[in-house]
Amino acid sequence: MKPFSLDTVLDYRKSLEDKAKNAFIKARNEEADIEEKIRQTTHNYQKLIEEKEEIQKRDCSILDIIRCEEKITYIKQQLKELNTTLTIRRKALQKEHKYLVQRSRERKVLENLKEKQDSEWRSYINKKEAAVLDEIALLRKQKK
Repeated sequence: MKPFSLDTVLDYRKSLEDKAKNAFIKARNEEADIEEKIRQTTHNYQKLIEEKEEIQKRDCSILDIIRCEEKITYIKQQLKELNTTLTIRRKALQKEHKYLVQRSRERKVLENLKEKQDSEWRSYINKKEAAVLDEIALLRKQKK
């Protein structure tokens, strides 16, 4: 019986969990950035639609309407690309989350093992101390 001797392994598991947390946070931040870009692009798209309607109400040249429609087409393409990127980032976020959960479980298993072994070690030491104290008490009793 000896105390927990896998402290280096536990430290390594903790460092792996920390790295997984950092990767998860980075993936979550990237997802949030893309969502913000989508919101901004959608807002710009809505402005362009309104602008197109105003151009059509006024008597403007066909060239202005074509330019506005080209801008709208460009922004639609941007939105499509951003949504594709968002889907990819969400998959990456799910992957990082699963990895983080796995690393957390591995660390928790080792911590539980450490607690169990430390408890058994304390129990063992307490029994040994009790045995030594009993022996000392017997020796004193025999001397009297």
